Amino acid sequence: MLIKMIKYIIIFLILIESINTNLLAQENDSQDSIWKAIDKEMADFKLEDDLFDHYSHGWFPSCYNAREFTIYGSSFFSDVFDKANNIRSNSFVSTTNGFCGSSPYSKRSYRDIKVMDKDENTDEGYPVTNNDEYKFYLIQNLLIPLQLRFDGGLRISEGMLFADDTTRSFLSLSGVKQNFQEVSVLHLKEHSAVVNIGLQMPVYGIFFKSNIISVSSFYYLRGSIGASYAITTDATQYIQIADIKNKLRYSNAQDTATLSNAIRLPNLNRFRYELEFSAGWHLSFERVIFNFELYSTYPISSVINDAVWKQYIVGIRTGLGIQFFNK
Repeated sequence: MLIKMIKYIIIFLILIESINTNLLAQENDSQDSIWKAIDKEMADFKLEDDLFDHYSHGWFPSCYNAREFTIYGSSFFSDVFDKANNIRSNSFVSTTNGFCGSSPYSKRSYRDIKVMDKDENTDEGYPVTNNDEYKFYLIQNLLIPLQLRFDGGLRISEGMLFADDTTRSFLSLSGVKQNFQEVSVLHLKEHSAVVNIGLQMPVYGIFFKSNIISVSSFYYLRGSIGASYAITTDATQYIQIADIKNKLRYSNAQDTATLSNAIRLPNLNRFRYELEFSAGWHLSFERVIFNFELYSTYPISSVINDAVWKQYIVGIRTGLGIQFFNK
């Protein structure tokens, strides 16, 4: 350590002398001979090699030799977007029209419950789409602008399909036939085991490692292929009056009637494949890691076997982890 300090002091003196020489434009043969002798002694000394074990910055920085283990989950926002086009399935209770992924409800009357009398239950909650993840990832740096990443964990997803029917009618109190809008809703909640493997590329940032401190901060892009297995599934299908709730009720005195509740869909495809893409920011200080990531999944497989129903996921993840340096 003392030898290194002496070397650094000598280099600093060399720099000072060089500046003074250029400013004063003085030449001194005796001094030149002294510095030449020092330069000869320092010929094999490289400042960067002695200071840094690894240093790379800018566009597509190369990684130092390390591994990572990070636990992360959905944060701020994560949701399921269902895509289906007028589909029918043996898994569904029959409806007049097929199911689609877009909601037919108007924004103003979205699943309102109109109170008919004081005894009506107005606290019933209606399902919504959602996605929660509790996962981990392992990373092995490849000493080039690439990292090998493996993800695994639990996903809790909630998707929905809608079938809109405007052909229904009823006889009003005045004896006039009146049409109304009835919406069939299918809600699917699943607990799935998910694994992904892919490559992560640092796009811009820095990797710095020395015998004193190690730091990395970079933006990255990632692509992976994955698979999921639905461990538990609960499907509920109900119909609901979407308009004129103040004039009409089902036989249960409510605007909603359940057709099937918490069942397993007969044609459910439990094992599915997907592609996942993400962009994020990674920060590490010594062994501590913080990660922030925007991600989206592109489904390859359908939710059911007898129709095309795909679920896309978009969200934000944050994670904390630990870093291990390879020797």
